Amino acid sequence: MHVESTGMNERSSRSHSILILEYIQVNKDGSRKHAKLNLVDLAGSERISKTGATGRVLEEAKKINLSLTVLGRVISALGEGGNVPFRESTLTKLLKESLGGNSKTALICTTSRKAFYADESIQSLHFAKRVKKVKNKAVKSVQLSPE
Repeated sequence: MHVESTGMNERSSRSHSILILEYIQVNKDGSRKHAKLNLVDLAGSERISKTGATGRVLEEAKKINLSLTVLGRVISALGEGGNVPFRESTLTKLLKESLGGNSKTALICTTSRKAFYADESIQSLHFAKRVKKVKNKAVKSVQLSPE
């Protein structure tokens, strides 16, 4: 993970972090159960005018904000139905199974009580509200043996 100081945050994460844990259980009869857990820490969307970012940090912020915008469009499309733009960013391609597949999706949203961060906190809460509209139906993933 890359960390950089900005006008909004002394230790601003400049990247998304994704940890994927896969679990495969092979039973004595040859059948298999498969599970995957994606833990995702998204870099926050920061208003460029507040951060005072320039140069490389500005370019990183633009890319972070773009990937979060695409993620927002994917979440909206999943909640409302319609064409889901998974292919528009690497982040949404990686999270496709978690967002629209055989999965359960949970979100932990962090906000701030400080007035300076009000816009970002409200934006995060609106995003969380859209995530609540996504309804996935997780079913047990069992691969039976040839017998």
